[in-house]
Amino acid sequence: MAGDAIVGVVLAAGMGRRLGALGVEYVKTLLPVANEPVIAHHLRLLHSLGVRRVFVIIGHHADQVELALGTGERYGMDLQFIRQAHPLGSAHALASIRKHVDSPFLLLLGDYYFVASDPHVMVRYLQRGESCIATKRESSVALIREACAVEIASDRRVVSIIEKPARPTTDLKGCGFYALTPEVFDAVARTPRTALRDEYEFTVSLELFVQGQNKLFAEEIIEWDSNITLPEDLLQCNLEWLARQQKNNLVGTTAIVDEKIKLDEAVICDGAVVRDGNLLRRVVVFPGADLSNFDVIESTLVTPHGLIACGAPRPQEKLDARRDPGVLDNHSTGGPRPLNAK
Repeated sequence: MAGDAIVGVVLAAGMGRRLGALGVEYVKTLLPVANEPVIAHHLRLLHSLGVRRVFVIIGHHADQVELALGTGERYGMDLQFIRQAHPLGSAHALASIRKHVDSPFLLLLGDYYFVASDPHVMVRYLQRGESCIATKRESSVALIREACAVEIASDRRVVSIIEKPARPTTDLKGCGFYALTPEVFDAVARTPRTALRDEYEFTVSLELFVQGQNKLFAEEIIEWDSNITLPEDLLQCNLEWLARQQKNNLVGTTAIVDEKIKLDEAVICDGAVVRDGNLLRRVVVFPGADLSNFDVIESTLVTPHGLIACGAPRPQEKLDARRDPGVLDNHSTGGPRPLNAK
């Protein structure tokens, strides 16, 4: 199968209700990680896998997404936007592209940020005519309960998928990255609404897909992931990126930051202005934010609309040992790199 036969699909229609004011003002897929929207990391990943055509399913703040991404030329691909008529869940969103996709495809959930060790394995499954879900061994039961638990046989074939399990019986969880054959749309069409959220959930579709004797395999290729649900999740994604790039800070090339301001694990996005202050520690300053007249700000998201304090990070693998903390500095600059940049 030719590489260009594989298309990409990104679900980017949902509203982040648990994000509070942040979820009202922004669609989750446009939240900044390392000075780029989350979806930009997905698009760069798809490009690295040979994908040149991507369908983006949009809903909440649809105009914002279209304006931010444009035609996709900057990512080296052709983007087509499909609007979800009603916010009725991930399976409902996927059903909206059935008439557009009749070939194998890579699916990403737009509110997940993850780091994959070998994403090319997903393409290899499609080349064999098989489907696959990217997974991770998760030590936090709470995080499994918020995702989906994946049970597999000895040959890695999926035997069961449970959406938001109350009592997980496995530590293997899905992480929002799938390689799928078109037969999955038959399962999507048969998906009932869930009692939990009264929506059509894609995880339920996958369970029906497996029950229909379709081959779905699981590959443990996710090194780190976050389902961006709370403000602290977004902060943690940015800190994770800094740690993996062994950077103390990231300052966008068009950001304006007073030289006297000390930065410690800070991400200052393009178009932000930071002046008349002392210290920013574990802070993300959004594009267009104007911050001034402060002493110390810690564990905070700074948006053009105000400050959002972040709680303690949810349990995740600690990567501080891989990063040289160095000293507080003012000019650790650099542009964003692809999700799986070496």
